[in-house]
Amino acid sequence: MSRIPHNQYITLMPIWQTVNNTPPPRSLDELSKVPCITILQGMPWRFKQQQAVQVKSNFKVNSGNIAKAAALKGLGYAILSTHACQEDINNGSLINIKLDHEPEDLVLYAFYAGRKYPLEKVKVFLEFLKSKCIELM
Repeated sequence: MSRIPHNQYITLMPIWQTVNNTPPPRSLDELSKVPCITILQGMPWRFKQQQAVQVKSNFKVNSGNIAKAAALKGLGYAILSTHACQEDINNGSLINIKLDHEPEDLVLYAFYAGRKYPLEKVKVFLEFLKSKCIELM
């Protein structure tokens, strides 16, 4: 098994703030009171330093791509991987919300079976994946 961490952002479509005339949340307590887009049946959002918050889920999805599309439509705040939303943040379609806690890294696991020590080609492939994830951070 190999572990590949990946950064995440909390994002929002800028027009949502203007229409709703509300500033973005700055703390986990404030985040728990605003509409959010959740993945995986509304499980709590996890943050570094072992923090978690049960957000107000107005829209539940089963895919990061759908969560991003919902955020782009202004349906609420979403927690998205860095590589999934960086271009939209750069062009102003989404904004990165800075809270008093950072979201927990998204962790990808690569499982390989059958041997105590992986084959060289498996090791090379895993290193390639890690390097691509680091480039995207």
